[in-house]
Amino acid sequence: MVPLGPEQNPLDIAGALKYHSSMEQPNMEETDIKQASASENAPAVAEQKPEKASPSGIQSGHVVLLGIVVLMFLAIGGYCWYLLGVYPEKVALGYAPKRVLGLQYAVWEPDVQHPQNSDLVSTATEKEWRSTKPGYVWTGGAAMEWKPGEVHPQNANLKAAAEPDTWDALPGYTWEGGATTRWNEGVESEEYPHWVTTAEEGRWQPMEGYKQEDPAAPMLSKLVWDSSWSNDSKRASATEGKWENRHTCGKCKGRKTVRGTRNCGTCRGSGEILASTENCGTCAASGKVRSSSPCAGCGGKGNIQTHQQCSRCGGKGKHYCNNPRSFYDSGMHLMTCAQCRGNKRVYAKWNFVPCPSCGGQGIFTCRQCGGKGSWKCKKCTDGKIVTSSSPCPACEATGYPTVSCGTCGGSGQRKHFRDCADCKGGKVSYEEACGNCQGTGNVWK
Repeated sequence: MVPLGPEQNPLDIAGALKYHSSMEQPNMEETDIKQASASENAPAVAEQKPEKASPSGIQSGHVVLLGIVVLMFLAIGGYCWYLLGVYPEKVALGYAPKRVLGLQYAVWEPDVQHPQNSDLVSTATEKEWRSTKPGYVWTGGAAMEWKPGEVHPQNANLKAAAEPDTWDALPGYTWEGGATTRWNEGVESEEYPHWVTTAEEGRWQPMEGYKQEDPAAPMLSKLVWDSSWSNDSKRASATEGKWENRHTCGKCKGRKTVRGTRNCGTCRGSGEILASTENCGTCAASGKVRSSSPCAGCGGKGNIQTHQQCSRCGGKGKHYCNNPRSFYDSGMHLMTCAQCRGNKRVYAKWNFVPCPSCGGQGIFTCRQCGGKGSWKCKKCTDGKIVTSSSPCPACEATGYPTVSCGTCGGSGQRKHFRDCADCKGGKVSYEEACGNCQGTGNVWK
């Protein structure tokens, strides 16, 4: 190896050889001075001849040095030949050109633009490229192709669609061209049913009537129908997807209470309460009196007049009148029968029958004795039938039946009443929670 001098460029070969030559050859001036000094100080002696140096040692050193120089020139020449031979090819493949001591060579560097495709740049790995055009991937050489599903490098909410240079936005977003997206509120997810977007970007919430099956689960998890869900206008029913709407209660008109009157609980709607009682003087506190009043069925006459069919209308209650009302009137008008007054029957003249209520007597008498006060009893004595008369026990021999006293109502006591102090006329006013809407003012239908 040729030693280098201080502060010398390793590629400076000429300088290295010059330095080496100067180190091996002795300085001729210094040799002459030393020889002159030695001749002055030496005694006068017989002149002696110096010894000659061996020419073989000097020649072998020059041969070795010459061989080293030749080898270095060959190595440098071969390296330069290599650089000059592969430089154009590497530059064509994307290597970066460099120059050292006038020699050009190419090296691989990342983020260098491809010479044949401006959308490709080099990576840290030699001979590998990556695409700078969104949605495209390097396929080898200077070629690249569109890759569906590739995430946009500038917007993670965009993915490459099937058609080149088009993008599909993630759920909730709309692609507006380039790398721009817009968040939309109220959009239902296609992948996660019943989830809709909120006003806050990236946030989702369950649709009305739904809730997360697991409250601790993350967003966009499984949802179930919530029958207890409600708001101001509607509520969820027991059947999924069915709703009940809120309506104003028709009974209380939304007032939540109803007003009205009801029977007084003190007097039970009579308006009077019992003040005092005394024995009835009409029935002597027995509650019974003897009835001798006329029969209401026949008015005390004992017989009633029967009815027969009206002869004028034929029992129809109406008939046609043949009296014209105008010049153009035919005269046939249906009108109520004037004889039976629409009753279809009239009383039969001189046709009277006994009253069935009083048996033709006109008054009510004892049914057991027929109003005689006594009745006959037949009994057998010694083989003979003996008829005897005895007072009637049903009417106590009066011939008239016993009925309830009309003065005391059969109680034997006369009652005196006064106005109820808790009501007016037996009615009291009230206001209470509406039972139709349970006091809410609204009903669900």
